[in-house]
Amino acid sequence: MAFHDIQSLKGDGIRVSWHLALFDLGSYKFQLFIMSLKIFADASNQLYKVSASNDGKLFGNSVEIRVFNSTCLDCTDKSCKQKNTACHIGNQCYNDGAKNPSDVKQLCDVTQSVTQWSSPPALSEKPTLSGPDVDYLYSCKFDSVKVNGDVKVTWFVDSVAQTSEMLTKGTGEAVISLRDLPTKGMLTCSIEMNSAASTSGSLTSQAF
Repeated sequence: MAFHDIQSLKGDGIRVSWHLALFDLGSYKFQLFIMSLKIFADASNQLYKVSASNDGKLFGNSVEIRVFNSTCLDCTDKSCKQKNTACHIGNQCYNDGAKNPSDVKQLCDVTQSVTQWSSPPALSEKPTLSGPDVDYLYSCKFDSVKVNGDVKVTWFVDSVAQTSEMLTKGTGEAVISLRDLPTKGMLTCSIEMNSAASTSGSLTSQAF
């Protein structure tokens, strides 16, 4: 019977799943093949030391294995190099254009930075937020001539995104019902086109 030991040399690898093939070569010699190795860890770059034993006490020579995310890193057995086609932030990889999980107003923009979150370029046109009207609707309006294209409108309450919709070219207004919002909070709307964005002023949203 063979025992297998995996130690993390760098990073925070917590749980490991692996498939091994062990061949008895005779004269107390064995050949170990690592068929597959899966690391249950969030880090984009992990270095592990792998060794084997037939009694669980005395282990043979170890082999170092590097597991990395090729989305943003290009690694050898010695080191890793940051790619310029994706972001590497907080030891995680993000594709170009991906939103910050903690702040949807930030994104990975490799034209600005590959190591930190970026703010999208601002649209010259700023949306106007008004309401609620007699039908309990809030309106987010902008000049569809100045913003000439399909526009994504996102509603926020206290900077937390609530819902989004796409407006086709030539449409300059989006509405949302008070019934679809939290009972209270600061309401804003943003418009986004081709990764450029602009945000309205805020209004206090309260249940009726």
